[in-house]
Amino acid sequence: MTGTYPVCKPPPKPRKPKHIIPQELRAVYADVHGQAVELRRQGKTHMEVCEELNRLGYRTRTGKPWRHPQQIIKLLRSFGGEG
Repeated sequence: MTGTYPVCKPPPKPRKPKHIIPQELRAVYADVHGQAVELRRQGKTHMEVCEELNRLGYRTRTGKPWRHPQQIIKLLRSFGGEG
């Protein structure tokens, strides 16, 4: 039998876990997480949380300012929050 056959696609890559922050860094981020949770309870948006964390002097693990709302979402999810 001749002809072309459909090429099977490789299986999808596994998804990253929701808990982005590695276990060994959770203690470092515990204080930042507490601040973020409190700011969200006050009704602040994720971007406003970024701005407030920067104002308070908090930085990411690479020493950069918090810039993207997605960083806050991932932070909250890593500690079991909804983001």
